[in-house]
Amino acid sequence: MLAHCALAALAAGAIAPAAVHAQQTGADAADAASEGPALTEIIVTAQKRAQSLQDVPVSVQAVSGESLVNQGTTGLEALSTSVPTLHVSYGGLSEQLFVRGVGSGSSAAFEQSVGLFQDGISMGVARLSRLAFLDTEQVEILKGPQSTLFGKSTIGGAINITSGQPRFTLEGQAVGLVDIDGGTRRSLEGYVTGPLSDRVAARLAVKASTSDGAFFNSYTDKRAPEEKSISGRFSLLANPTDNLELFASVQASRATSFGRSAQIGFVDTRFANVNSFVAQVRALDADEDFTASRFRSAGRNPNACDECGKDRAVIGTFRATLDFDFAKIVSLTGYIDSKWREQIDADATPLPIVNTFLNQSTKQFSQELRIESDPNQRFTYIGGIYFQNMQIDSIDSCSDFDLGVLGRTTRIRGCTTTYRDESTMGVFAQGTFEFAPGFRLTAGGRYQTSDRNIHNIRVVPAPGTGTTPSTDPVVLATAAAVLGQRPFDVKRSSGESKFTPSVSIEWEPYKGGLLYGSYRTGFKQGGFDSSIATFSDATYQFLPETAESFELGYKTSLFGRRGRLNVSAFSSTFNDLQLSSFNGVGFTVRNAAKARSRGVEAEAEFAVADGVTIGGNLAYLDAYYVSYLNAPCYANQTAALGCVTTGGSRGQDLSGHTLAYSPNWSGSLFVNLRQPVGGGLVAIADGRVSARTSQEYGPDGDPNRITGGVALYDLRIGVGDADGRWELALVGKNLTNEYVPSFGFNVPLVAGAYTVQVDQPRIIAVQAKARF
Repeated sequence: MLAHCALAALAAGAIAPAAVHAQQTGADAADAASEGPALTEIIVTAQKRAQSLQDVPVSVQAVSGESLVNQGTTGLEALSTSVPTLHVSYGGLSEQLFVRGVGSGSSAAFEQSVGLFQDGISMGVARLSRLAFLDTEQVEILKGPQSTLFGKSTIGGAINITSGQPRFTLEGQAVGLVDIDGGTRRSLEGYVTGPLSDRVAARLAVKASTSDGAFFNSYTDKRAPEEKSISGRFSLLANPTDNLELFASVQASRATSFGRSAQIGFVDTRFANVNSFVAQVRALDADEDFTASRFRSAGRNPNACDECGKDRAVIGTFRATLDFDFAKIVSLTGYIDSKWREQIDADATPLPIVNTFLNQSTKQFSQELRIESDPNQRFTYIGGIYFQNMQIDSIDSCSDFDLGVLGRTTRIRGCTTTYRDESTMGVFAQGTFEFAPGFRLTAGGRYQTSDRNIHNIRVVPAPGTGTTPSTDPVVLATAAAVLGQRPFDVKRSSGESKFTPSVSIEWEPYKGGLLYGSYRTGFKQGGFDSSIATFSDATYQFLPETAESFELGYKTSLFGRRGRLNVSAFSSTFNDLQLSSFNGVGFTVRNAAKARSRGVEAEAEFAVADGVTIGGNLAYLDAYYVSYLNAPCYANQTAALGCVTTGGSRGQDLSGHTLAYSPNWSGSLFVNLRQPVGGGLVAIADGRVSARTSQEYGPDGDPNRITGGVALYDLRIGVGDADGRWELALVGKNLTNEYVPSFGFNVPLVAGAYTVQVDQPRIIAVQAKARF
């Protein structure tokens, strides 16, 4: 009810959204003040070149780095609560990145449906989405297929992160934050930048954070998850000649964690195995009430590494820009070296039912060479070539199953080693022609080829031997009968080629106004289900996914620079949508025949008076399976509930069913105040309410994986120096302490019991900021 009331207020109060906004600072604020209240122009790179947000015929929402810092937004997961139709969550060993109901789900075999980019470099490994924001200039969320300019892993959209750039003026900032209620985070971050010579500038950014966790584990009597991280980036900007610019950066990060926020969210005691499960858990933890309403976690002892993780990543970027009178030539080189390992208690209880370990190493190299025309001509263009190679090794990734909960004494371990080598080559071009005053036609396309090689090995080890294959017929028979696991060693290759065109038409009916219509296509390559328990040619390989999207948009400035309003309506159709479902033991991959995502989004922002800005966003989304006749059944689904056996396999018809992470309504309202109070001080107040209606967090129609509507309230109040040299503030997030599940699945081997991953509870922190 609270969520519906909040959404009604959003609709009445704002029409629309600026889920995030760029705040006025420095010289821009001074210029605006001299002209009266005004908004700062937002510059985006949604078309691979710097343009005003209001001039881009793409649905884009931009979040300034200052807004991220002020709100204590540590990463993409925290950002998604205030950006309509964006969902980012981390559960188990996977990442869920969704835009407009389209995402990759819980399988390491998938490419991302929502591409992640930093300073133009594709972050092809989903795990890198967990990196904390570090000295971020801006985050752009591009919605709908972006394949022409950004490539094949952007069928649902793209997240484009721009880091802070070196400057030729000496400046710096330091921000400290300490949780004082609800959480235990302590973080310190900052940067310094300035000239090394007349033609060379440098920038150094560092961030360190530690937390004992915002959740309580009643079994271990400890808080969780305990997390520590440190990251840094050093970048150089050089102008050796008047028309040559060189940029280079190296970023390194390390993170460790113990425990997580998973808990038992629901049990259906109509089933005998669930009652046995409940009794065994309560024998170890009498405080467990199996109610998904408390901010607690329930894994086993983190000191025994039942719940631990380590991440390390190095990201290198080199960009060379040669500027001629008629065009720019840009060379962009990227290198990523990422290693991570994580062990989780997959059943989220004190019982040793399932303990899963994954160890992965990734190396990625990319090279783009493009040409960009002078943007001030009647005909403009951008084109280039792109190459990427990625090697992913997942070695000795194991799951330990204790079958005692099923009345068996056998302990089974299943281990998989996977070697993947993937290469992509693409050629792209896009041109825009102003065929009449105020009218522009843009057409483009990308032709790309992809090759993938995989070596997949699954073994059932002998108990107590690590990864040595078992020869015990009892162990092998039990693994096959109960877990569906059988040893195999297979090598496969695949290759695909695809042309993805796009076209749009624009009309500027007046200065500051833009009407546009666009048609875009997208492509995501197929692959192999490396997590499969038993090899079968029929199920091992999955098909490529394609998309067609239509969008109509209207962007306008209001009262000069005082306000802006952006509205878009869209309809996207996806063929052979790649989905991952949990079958009670592990995740399996299938292609849905067809899905559709359609809706309307709007954002508005208005400078009411000097130092007073209000805005909001609102989105209506209707995302559903058009045709999905052989979808996997959910746990304990009966024939009466739609699960039928056809041709020896069980399945259900999900045609017409809503996609995961697709609330019908979502949006937010914000207000920012900066008011002088005398003595050279300024009072600060930033408030936001974000709300959505109910959504599912699983792809299989399980009614037990639906979370109700919710409204979240955030507030930042403080005081600062009138010149912006320092600020001291209280930052509150989720002030009403709402319980928000973001990911979940059945407890392995215990159909009828469910684990859930939970978003952060109410957290209040003290924040101090200093600039020079």
